[in-house]
Amino acid sequence: DIAMLLTADGDFVPAVKELRRQGKENACLYFPGLKDRKGPRIARRLTKEMNYVVDLSIDDLAAFMGVELIAE
Repeated sequence: DIAMLLTADGDFVPAVKELRRQGKENACLYFPGLKDRKGPRIARRLTKEMNYVVDLSIDDLAAFMGVELIAE
């Protein structure tokens, strides 16, 4: 079993630790932030607890959901 979290918030660390205690793998999917910011916008303490960390773009999410984005 793999628990998948769509977050970059370090407040989820206790939940992730509990999942690991139960022997579950985990994956964190997050959006890295705006292009004008430096570096990814994810809590380091969260990445240290995760088995997998995947940064997503809005295009990745749309493709996963099978939808087409409409430009504004």
